[in-house]
Amino acid sequence: MKKTKLMIAILLIAVFAVFALGSGDSDTDDQGSQGANSTQGNLGDYNVDINGCRVAQDYEGKPVIIIQYTFKNVADDEAASFAWSISDKVYQNGVELEHAYSLDDSANYNSENKSTNIKMGVSIEVEVAYELKDTTADVEVELKELISFDNKTVKKTFKLENVEMPKQGNLGKYSVEILSCRLAVDYEGKPVVIVKYSFENVSDSNAAAFIWKVSDKVYQSGIELEKAILLEDDADYDAGKQSAEIQKGTRIEVEVAYVLNDITTDIEVEVMRLISTDETVLKKTFAIAVP
Repeated sequence: MKKTKLMIAILLIAVFAVFALGSGDSDTDDQGSQGANSTQGNLGDYNVDINGCRVAQDYEGKPVIIIQYTFKNVADDEAASFAWSISDKVYQNGVELEHAYSLDDSANYNSENKSTNIKMGVSIEVEVAYELKDTTADVEVELKELISFDNKTVKKTFKLENVEMPKQGNLGKYSVEILSCRLAVDYEGKPVVIVKYSFENVSDSNAAAFIWKVSDKVYQSGIELEKAILLEDDADYDAGKQSAEIQKGTRIEVEVAYVLNDITTDIEVEVMRLISTDETVLKKTFAIAVP
């Protein structure tokens, strides 16, 4: 009987010990996950910092996000590069984004530093581009050491609503730039804003018109403005170029007028392809201030 109780006691002690060890591991993991929420920190022999981002386009005109990192080699032996030391993953709505490689020249993208080896104590600025699923959902960045048993992660979330969208780029086979705006009045005396766009046919087709290829929307306080049709003569408004067909390689400037809700609130201009599954959006905000 005593032996039986002794065995039971030993078993209970062993079980408690296992739970205690498991509890200790859990505490360690919790501390690691708290460290993972940092946007800067050491990952093994390397120190990384997620600095900022900007939105651009690839060579097909699709939206990409360029993340800027600082990478420092704090190892005590050999040179290292970001590409071969760090695992970088970027997500939208929980779906990992693919890396983008060929970007439009306007992106001013420097991908070389990603694979540049640096010695101990040296830091370098690195840019990496990723193909966006859309231009509205938040972007979550996660960095880990490429080869490691440590689960430590450096993370940062970017809200695209706070990131400036490109005002110029390719929308499919057409290049568009939001240039400027000016105020006028329509035939009823209502205030309008005339937005000027640059429209270029970079397709293989000789028949392309702004009005049939581009969806243009202008907002005030989140409310879409209606387009103005008839303006006062002194507005010097030329609406004809909206429907003018241009040959490939030709660029024209197009004006479109919109009826303002007021003459003090900023306007937000958004341009995308008229009929397409591509969600690339060009944006620009103009301040409206009438003395």
